[in-house]
Amino acid sequence: MMTPQEYQLPVIDLSQPCAKENIFQAAKKYGLLQVVNHGISRELLGNVTREAVKLFETPLETRARSGLLNNSSPWGTSPAQFSHHVPLVKIYDPSCHGQFTSLGGVMRALAPAMFGLARTLAGVLEESLGHQGRSTLNEKCDDNTCFLRLIQSPVCPLSPERFWPLPHADSDFLTILYQDQVGGLRLLKDSRFVVVKPIRDALVVSIGDLLQAWSNDVYRSVEQKVEKNREVERYSVAFSLCPSPGSQIGRCRKPSVYRKFTCGEYRKQVQEDIKRTCRKVGLPRFRQIERNISDVSTELVFYDDPWRIRKKLTKSDLDQLSRLLLPQDCVKAHVLRWMKKEMVGKVESKEGMEVDVINEDTGGEHRLVFRYWASSGCYVLNGGWSKLFVNGGKLNIGDEIGMYWDTISCKFHFTVLQKVACGTSNPAA
Repeated sequence: MMTPQEYQLPVIDLSQPCAKENIFQAAKKYGLLQVVNHGISRELLGNVTREAVKLFETPLETRARSGLLNNSSPWGTSPAQFSHHVPLVKIYDPSCHGQFTSLGGVMRALAPAMFGLARTLAGVLEESLGHQGRSTLNEKCDDNTCFLRLIQSPVCPLSPERFWPLPHADSDFLTILYQDQVGGLRLLKDSRFVVVKPIRDALVVSIGDLLQAWSNDVYRSVEQKVEKNREVERYSVAFSLCPSPGSQIGRCRKPSVYRKFTCGEYRKQVQEDIKRTCRKVGLPRFRQIERNISDVSTELVFYDDPWRIRKKLTKSDLDQLSRLLLPQDCVKAHVLRWMKKEMVGKVESKEGMEVDVINEDTGGEHRLVFRYWASSGCYVLNGGWSKLFVNGGKLNIGDEIGMYWDTISCKFHFTVLQKVACGTSNPAA
């Protein structure tokens, strides 16, 4: 196996005069950054890590009885035995600490420090977009909505390539992460996961889906995952700047690329996605797409999320050439528009670009080649289309399929919406 490329995230010294501009540029370009001289002491961060180790050594049954620990992720993404979400309101209430008084005391010192840092960073990001007056992001977040998350990534000696949690983008406005020196964090960059090297005393700041929606895609959340270690556990603590379920996710500017939704609606959709597909689809489902019926012969129709591209298969999609035709106008408007220039260049090249296509009906993830086919004036997906999708799904002429391009993970999603043989629609649609 190839060793994944190690990547150095931008490291921003918050004590420097240029910090604000650096924060804005890094958040806009990468979606993740690291900050130092943030005002949270090494001693405090070390103490919370030691308390986390002791916590996860405690039997799960004991932890579950604690009034301090909340065993359910608000997004439905984390197993209780390896992750605890602790609302700030519980941290600030000593009566909730029970037998975890030492842990509660350390978190009571860490929580306001993390909250203050998150407020500062949110204010900088708003100011950089020209937002004036009181902080919209901070007004929506308080002790009742924000939380600390204690996370353990267990040893995996037999299959260290396994990842937990599954690849995902953060959901809230901002996440501030302190990770130990074990490392393992990876982020998606240019369609490949790269290793993020841990830096002592640095905090990782991650843009969440809700901030991406509020900023109208100026800031973008980035897909990430954690590789399990063969020999030692990995511990981390994260602070989430999160609004209440009823909070309307506004926009910093118009026109908006997202429809109106609340944090609660988004949270419910994430939980439904995970239950149905075992993966978080997230923000693309809330993207506002213009309704349009293409006049090309492939009978392509655009709908709102999630299946924005719907196509009735023709004979040319099912023949021995093994490629799915996608009209040029469609691809430019709904796929290339959201790609970086270097990715577009690869798609337009003779060789094309390898992309992952997730089959929501089977749960499989397959790699195809996405490229421009100059002689036909169309874009195509090939390199296994017939074997993996046509034959595997027993597709026929007239069957209707749905697809969309996930702008966060840079993957296509695929489903069969309707089979002509039975005339019934896929419930997932």
